[in-house]
Amino acid sequence: MAGQIVFNKKQGVSGRSVSIRATPTQKHSKDFRSRSLIKEAIMENDFLKNLSAAQVREIIDVMEERQVPRGSYVIREGESGCHLYVAAEGEFDVIKDGKILGKLGSGKVFGELAILYNCKRTATIKAVSDGKLWVLDRAVFQQIMISTGIEKFENQVKFLKSVPLLGNLPPDVLSRMSDALELEIYKLGEYIVREGTSGDTFYIISEGDVRVTQNSTAEEKNIRILSRGDYFGEQALLKTHVRTANVIAASASVECLTLDRVAFFQFVGDLRELQEKEYHGPDTSKSELTLVHSEEAIDIELEHLEVIATLGVGGFGRVELVQPRDSTNTSYALKCLRKHHIVETQQQEHVFSERNILMSCKHQFVTRLYKTFKDEKYIYMLMEASLGGELWTILRDRGWFDDTTTRFYLGCVVSA
Repeated sequence: MAGQIVFNKKQGVSGRSVSIRATPTQKHSKDFRSRSLIKEAIMENDFLKNLSAAQVREIIDVMEERQVPRGSYVIREGESGCHLYVAAEGEFDVIKDGKILGKLGSGKVFGELAILYNCKRTATIKAVSDGKLWVLDRAVFQQIMISTGIEKFENQVKFLKSVPLLGNLPPDVLSRMSDALELEIYKLGEYIVREGTSGDTFYIISEGDVRVTQNSTAEEKNIRILSRGDYFGEQALLKTHVRTANVIAASASVECLTLDRVAFFQFVGDLRELQEKEYHGPDTSKSELTLVHSEEAIDIELEHLEVIATLGVGGFGRVELVQPRDSTNTSYALKCLRKHHIVETQQQEHVFSERNILMSCKHQFVTRLYKTFKDEKYIYMLMEASLGGELWTILRDRGWFDDTTTRFYLGCVVSA
């Protein structure tokens, strides 16, 4: 069990052939918190964290709920297994040779080796209390891996054909190029390339947007915005050997397909468009990106949102950075408030007031509230993602603001 317990004695494992013929898999409905819990558990597991977003979504959809009574055995040491489990509720003992080695709680994955290999269980898992598990069968997992792998390859070749730079390459070259490409994912604000550093990688943007800047004496100067199908990084490979600009992720999630130096020259290095391309001054044809537009969130439902990252955790709950499943370029902040804590602290009226005030405010200097949701345990507020940070935190870190900055913030408050 990755990240939990390491056993010295190795067990024999074997693979299993799987038919590539697609078979329908049954999907099981889940609420937002259950989907988030499963996703976080998968992304924290060493064996599963490198799965693609599409594969994770498929896995979450097909996992089945199982209630576990206190004292029952989920896994028995030495038996063959074919299921992976994510603990949703309750507590479980990890037992080896009759000794309790540890405990597992909500949000933990166990039994993951069983979906990868035919192998014996290396420990016993026993329910200490009544619990709930999400279960994934090996055959279903392997079917997902095969089908998503084939679909990914076909979509990648189709995408490469749509890239203007590569559109005239023959199909067999695009197929071989697709095999050589590596997927790299970056979060909002992360530097993909830094000006002045050596460069050995060529990038094609497959999802999201990036901001290109160059360093000046005072601050970075915005040059242009690049989007899906655009490419960068060729200058360092063809001419200068060092990066001539910064490239920064400008969407909540940016996906780039990359080629190393050898593959770059094998497939695209001699293309005339690359050899003759010249970069000039700032490109003003594309405006700066915004994370969300005015009435965009009206038709979004809670179950259609996916968590990208946790923005903050407080006494009442947490704030998640989320995006709709069908739109990777749009992001929101989802404020999750625990009902039990609200009632316990008698804050019902305060929460209603917050909702009513924010829903009535539509101003560029007031964080927008687009929609609210609720389930059995939580109240959710879907809000504009204001990622610059909290003003009080910035003031605390800096100690003071100069006169110009102070006037700006006061002006924002007065305007609002």
